[in-house]
Amino acid sequence: MAKKRFISWNNVLFCFEIILFFVLSFLFVPSCDDLTFRYDSFFKFSNINEFFHSVLYYGNGRISGNAFAVLFSKIPIAFYLFNSVLLISFSIIVEKIFDCKNLRVFVFASILLMPLAMFRTTVSWMSSAINYFIPIFCLSLILLILKKKNDVRKKSEIVICTFALIVLGLFEQLFVEHNTVINIFISFAILFVWCKSKKQNKIMPMALLISNIAGALIIFSYSKYIDYSQTWVSQNCDGYRYTILSCDSLRSAVVFLANNLKSVIITYCSSVFIYTVLIFTLFYIVKKSKLLSSKQTKILFVLSMLYYPIFIFYTACYFLDVYWTTVCAVIALPCLLNAAALVIMLYYAVIKCAPKEITVKVTASLFLALISFAPFLLVSPSGVRCCLFSYFFCLAAIINILKFAKEKYGFDFERIYKPITVIGCVVLAAYIGIFANQTRINNYCMQYIEKSYYLPKLDGHFVYAADDFDRIMKSCGYSMEHEYIPLDEWLETVQK
Repeated sequence: MAKKRFISWNNVLFCFEIILFFVLSFLFVPSCDDLTFRYDSFFKFSNINEFFHSVLYYGNGRISGNAFAVLFSKIPIAFYLFNSVLLISFSIIVEKIFDCKNLRVFVFASILLMPLAMFRTTVSWMSSAINYFIPIFCLSLILLILKKKNDVRKKSEIVICTFALIVLGLFEQLFVEHNTVINIFISFAILFVWCKSKKQNKIMPMALLISNIAGALIIFSYSKYIDYSQTWVSQNCDGYRYTILSCDSLRSAVVFLANNLKSVIITYCSSVFIYTVLIFTLFYIVKKSKLLSSKQTKILFVLSMLYYPIFIFYTACYFLDVYWTTVCAVIALPCLLNAAALVIMLYYAVIKCAPKEITVKVTASLFLALISFAPFLLVSPSGVRCCLFSYFFCLAAIINILKFAKEKYGFDFERIYKPITVIGCVVLAAYIGIFANQTRINNYCMQYIEKSYYLPKLDGHFVYAADDFDRIMKSCGYSMEHEYIPLDEWLETVQK
């Protein structure tokens, strides 16, 4: 009898990928909110009471997010370790939810190979990683509990699972407002499906829904970003108070929607990894099913391949900082044709070929991907990071399609694990080089600026934030009255 192999190339490469990611985490440059939480005197604490005072009275209702941000901003190394463990654990939980061997390799690769604009505003930005990845992790853990314990009989297990769902349901609501709204919709959907399928232990999805609603009441009850007396009227308000109802004309409403939908277009144009996996899996299914003629298949293939010129053009414009209106003018028609081809492929591969169960799962995942961005049809601002929920729901749809292709047509998608892990390692190595250089530049800038200002007598410390310079200056007690020492003079001081 052959011995079972516990060590495989897939596992070795995956472990190496994890090590590279952990190294990369040490090179992330703090920015914006990270610096505010770290240096602003409001967030200084010496005991547990001061810590909770900082968290509770910051004013934006994101209690869970604030707590992690304040804590990790003081101990960055703890965040680097936590972030790595969180993303790896999320990948393993998704593997357990879908019951697919080694699926964690694909899920982790989808995180590393996500659009660069999304990666730099979620994974590499501490405050954003906390506010966006932790609630997604909580949701995945909730789904795993509901799946594995839906028919549990022991009262003790029911009590434990219900308590865990209450804690997770409340906890996940106190990060970012739009995810709070989406989580309530998801918990409603879970309860509806649970009741319709006549499963036992309805107390568990009911407890989840109640805890979600309670969390929503907390986060929305005292958020400084929502002025309920002014948000719904035409006004000149800041970004976090701006809604489509605040627009004073049809033109401004159209501009509002266009600016928000920009995030969706960027995410679509740069999600090359999951698009490639999806489109080739769909072609495999359509070819095996023989529902389309050879001519129809070729036309769809050509339209599907339009994605890659779009991706190359968008990426070039991204690095060359080309005006967004110019980019849209060029890619509008190709994007529409490509999206139409993708929808047709999904129709034939999923609606026509797949059994009802797979069709429902894929449709539900794609619907949730759309719903996850729906709040930004009403509220501003929107960034690519706001598409993170949608990105992972699309990933769930792709996993269901991969499972169907394997079960019906024998498509062994595990064969792609090794090459995508190698690609992930190469990308991580490139990121390490890029971020190492940025870290060196950032450290130099911080040294220069700290030496170049006359330190004020306020309880604050000046820090450098390239993307939000004025706000950081203000929060740390600096004004524009402080003057730079010339670089040459500063270098002479250092050399002495």
